[in-house]
Amino acid sequence: FFVLLMFFFSFTFFVLPVDDIANRIMNNMTIFLINVAFKFSVSATLPKIGYQTAFDKYLAFSFVYLLLDPAIWSIIYVLENSSAADIGPAEVARLWVKNNWMAIGKVGLMFAGHAKLYYDYLVDHGKRSSTFAQMGKMDDALVKILTEQGIRFKPDGTVGNMVQYLQLIDS
Repeated sequence: FFVLLMFFFSFTFFVLPVDDIANRIMNNMTIFLINVAFKFSVSATLPKIGYQTAFDKYLAFSFVYLLLDPAIWSIIYVLENSSAADIGPAEVARLWVKNNWMAIGKVGLMFAGHAKLYYDYLVDHGKRSSTFAQMGKMDDALVKILTEQGIRFKPDGTVGNMVQYLQLIDS
């Protein structure tokens, strides 16, 4: 939730004056550093594992997402003002239109990124679920022996009554 809140805060930069690049970048970097501090505080409490979790991917997406803004603002500003020392009203209006299109593009990128991350989460979750189901299955010889002892199995091959199975194993 916290990172999503930072995503929404990043949209407030589009309200700042278009030609005020310094304040836009400064505020964006503030939110970026808040995300970095959040990552360090959370990673100190989470166990260390050898692969990226959905949360790690989400934080990486948020870092890239927040770093794209200053880069795009700077490029647009430099391209529009490469020869002029002072910005006139017509240039500000043109920058404002580009600013609005960039805000719309940013919303699209945010939804696309979240959809991709959610899809990856569902696919990974499905793989883990099927792996755990495979772990509970037994080979045919063991199933035959246990069936003779009165143990029933579910259609997916896992033990139907775990208490009865554990009692049989303990005896």
